[in-house]
Amino acid sequence: MILKAVKFYPPKTNAVLRDFHNAICASSAPDHHKLSILFYILIDIDSTTGRREFSNSFEEMSFLPKKYSIYMKGLWHLDHQDYENAIEYLTYPTILPTFADEVIEVLSRKARNPALALAYYYTTSPSLTDSKSIECVFTAIAKTNVSEAFFFAREQSAYAHKHMLQMLISSVLHNSTSDQIADRATELIGLPFDAEEEQWFEDYLLCGDGTNLKKAKDTVLMRRIATGKFQEATTIKGLHSKSIGGVEWNSLIGGIENGMKTRLDI
Repeated sequence: MILKAVKFYPPKTNAVLRDFHNAICASSAPDHHKLSILFYILIDIDSTTGRREFSNSFEEMSFLPKKYSIYMKGLWHLDHQDYENAIEYLTYPTILPTFADEVIEVLSRKARNPALALAYYYTTSPSLTDSKSIECVFTAIAKTNVSEAFFFAREQSAYAHKHMLQMLISSVLHNSTSDQIADRATELIGLPFDAEEEQWFEDYLLCGDGTNLKKAKDTVLMRRIATGKFQEATTIKGLHSKSIGGVEWNSLIGGIENGMKTRLDI
């Protein structure tokens, strides 16, 4: 183990580089780990020339196993924010998903395309242990597929399940683009909630943090109408919506109330 590696790398002088080399060699790490770190350093040196002269030569002379050289190339590209090339190396079939939590967090928080984090997750099927990285995966899924995110949340613990459902609702109502919002909201209100999820959904939007979301009450109203809860739908007050095709929420609710009265009279 090399304590305070950031003290040595990246080296600011030849002396610091020399000290780092000595620290690597003197560490108690397995030889293949030491060779992997030295290989990473040589990749960094080669990057200044645009050739792989030193790293390729070292790989051959040290008999560094191919899976380690591939993995270190992936980490090097990841560290240098070259995420697409990093994915190509880190998802190589012979590579075990080492440091998967850290890789997922970097791809989720730094790469602009959520598909990259998902490509790594689905290709390697890593065993994530950090709640932050699991949440990062969920956030990436929520941006691309509402239903898939919902079922992913169901696989988590009770607390994480509820928290992720709230995150999904917020993602749909707050982070969807103008050309996505209609389809994503329709998919959200059509999800197969059980009784507990239904309560979480309504509590979040009617009396929780979700009340600050635009169209929070509208979303609950649409869900109630979609699930046939017409009586409950008429109890939602304070709706302010624009008229679309001559129809707005108040007139729609009035129509529902009149329809229910007609059925009762019959």
